[in-house]
Amino acid sequence: MGRESSGVPPQVHEEVEARITIAMRPGFRSLNVALACAMVTGEALRQLQGTPEA
Repeated sequence: MGRESSGVPPQVHEEVEARITIAMRPGFRSLNVALACAMVTGEALRQLQGTPEA
């Protein structure tokens, strides 16, 4: 997760192979980082059909 005001730093983008973005309405600047993390985690769990077995 990146800063609410500026997102993930450029050096992080250079190191990763994949990125996840959250669509936003035009004119909205940012989401609260905790809310964004919850959205991404919830979607990942949905796609994986819940938490993995221990």
